[in-house]
Amino acid sequence: MQTHAKKRLSILLAIPLAICGCASLKPARMAPQPTAMSSSKIDASVRVMDVSGGRKSQFGGPQMIEDDQYKEALILALQQSGLFREVSSDRGDLALHATIRSQDQKVSRGLQYTATMVVTYRFTDSAGNLVWSASYDSEFSSTAFAGATRTVRAREGSARENLTSLVRGIREEWRNK
Repeated sequence: MQTHAKKRLSILLAIPLAICGCASLKPARMAPQPTAMSSSKIDASVRVMDVSGGRKSQFGGPQMIEDDQYKEALILALQQSGLFREVSSDRGDLALHATIRSQDQKVSRGLQYTATMVVTYRFTDSAGNLVWSASYDSEFSSTAFAGATRTVRAREGSARENLTSLVRGIREEWRNK
């Protein structure tokens, strides 16, 4: 009888871990889907510097985007955009500094979860001179049934929207600076 109770208890304890394990933020889902490669590349390579301003998730609280996760998504988004000769975290003609200014969330009627974020991007040359900068705010909502999935989808969607705005901003504004 005790072994059956232990097995049931083990299963009950494993369920929340499995649910939380499935509901974690993934940089690949934060990066926007690649669109047609840009026909006019910027003749420079970009070194993505460490991101700042991210927040660690707290147990029992909403998932938050951490610095390393956003840096990985940022590199992937810029690589897939085809805007630059090369994008990496090791070397580049230009340095890209990204600062997550805020991450927030709200729950609406119908269990809709909306995540918002504001990110500032600064490109500098090898002498530290500002080449281009912009800030973007974004939001994304999810109504997924499972609460953990809902918050993760909203948070990833908000990051994806922000990175989409960055890529669009570079395409539309970089040459007009």
